[in-house]
Amino acid sequence: MESRNKVGHTPMKKLIENFPAAASIIMDRCIKRSKNPKDFDYTLTYEFALLDPGPDDVANKSGHRFFGPSVMVSHERLSLLKHPLIQRLLDVKWRSFGRFLFYLNFFTYLTFLIMLSAFIVSERQQLKLGRSSKDQNSTFKFTAATLFNKTSSLSLFVPYIIFLFMMLHLLKELIQMCSQRGRYFTEFTNYLELIMYMTCSFFILYYILPEFIINQWLSDLKNPSYLWVIGAVSVFLGYIILILFFRR
Repeated sequence: MESRNKVGHTPMKKLIENFPAAASIIMDRCIKRSKNPKDFDYTLTYEFALLDPGPDDVANKSGHRFFGPSVMVSHERLSLLKHPLIQRLLDVKWRSFGRFLFYLNFFTYLTFLIMLSAFIVSERQQLKLGRSSKDQNSTFKFTAATLFNKTSSLSLFVPYIIFLFMMLHLLKELIQMCSQRGRYFTEFTNYLELIMYMTCSFFILYYILPEFIINQWLSDLKNPSYLWVIGAVSVFLGYIILILFFRR
């Protein structure tokens, strides 16, 4: 098991991909029980080197980092993921740094989503965008003043806070895109996040930019009231992503 291929991986990766039963047997041997006369009093020692070689592994230098559970997920090896060695490894990762990153990411995203939802609901209630029965054939000229109320207390500072949170999460997505490269575009949730941030930025910019720029943009739109539909779509996708946060 100590031999390496040209990118620095041990045979464990191929076993997980093609021979999960053999990989399970090897993982069984990575759990050692201490010899103790009392059966009810013993310790277990877990060896993770074959599944998580660590940051100093040879494969990391060639850009082909190996992490056993990730390979199991990509090849749908559910039986291996339930193995006690894997469960213990994930628990160690979670306790050491995973939970802090998760909760930081989760609460910043939750704050962003709550502020966006409250802002859109509050601002939308102050507008009447529909045509009256007497003016079915009339032509409406929408301006920034009629579509976006910038006089309320919420519209004075909340859009900037939302925009700041959104840019931080977009920066996180860009860093993830650079680190994962092609693998980033294989995850469906990444597309949802990109679409949500794009629709949110398209909507919230109308509360941040000067009115003369907004009026120029609105003049090119057939029905600028659809911008509120874009805002509603961003909120809907936001709650879908929130639900996906709680996946196993």
